[in-house]
Amino acid sequence: MDQQKIVDVLVNADLSQYEADVYISLLYVGDVPVSDISDLCASPRTKAYDVVRKLENRGVVETYEEASRRARVIEPTALIDHIKTRAKALQNAPDDTVP
Repeated sequence: MDQQKIVDVLVNADLSQYEADVYISLLYVGDVPVSDISDLCASPRTKAYDVVRKLENRGVVETYEEASRRARVIEPTALIDHIKTRAKALQNAPDDTVP
């Protein structure tokens, strides 16, 4: 699956475009200073910390301090479960609306 398809799936699972781009970038590089994230995924530098904080609140990345604040993807189980639940809800939506 190419990167854009993965981003599309994540956006359909309620992540913003920026959140999806940052998440995919972290998957590829593993561990990176938050200040470098904007260079990896072409998102505005001013949004990097906010996007990482939102992903951390979702439980899909973690940050920690070393010489600088760094971010990395954690076990994606919660995100995968959310995507499966969302897919099932979308699949069942036509049945739920038919009288």
